[in-house]
Amino acid sequence: MIRPLRTLAQILLGFAVTTAATAQSIQIDPPALDFGPTKKGLTSTTQLEVKNLEEDAIEVFVKTAGSQFSAASDTLRLAAGAVHIISVDFNTDHTGTYEGTLSLQVKGFFKAENTEVPLSARAVEPQLTLLPPEKVDLGTLTIG
Repeated sequence: MIRPLRTLAQILLGFAVTTAATAQSIQIDPPALDFGPTKKGLTSTTQLEVKNLEEDAIEVFVKTAGSQFSAASDTLRLAAGAVHIISVDFNTDHTGTYEGTLSLQVKGFFKAENTEVPLSARAVEPQLTLLPPEKVDLGTLTIG
């Protein structure tokens, strides 16, 4: 679930804060990222879409919390109605369950909004399974 944080301006001016996938200025899809099981030592990448719902351009500052997660973008500049894809990576050398957040801070004319997107992943041991072949065809062999 996305949890926008209230700023002092929002409280004083009475702006509503939503807990859905749409904050006041941006729409985020999907509202949470689950990397699922990932083999330890490998990097898994997933993406989310950020859309500017405003009539003016905005800046979105992107930051991750959780040392195993990273985002490719630091600052987005979105024109009115523009859409941007953010790639988020997960990588660890240890097995286990990991959680983090992707923070999106919107800066615009007389506005500042913070939205957090939950991140989750599970690192597992890689497994190699060798099955005996049912039939081996070595082609034509000349003996002698």
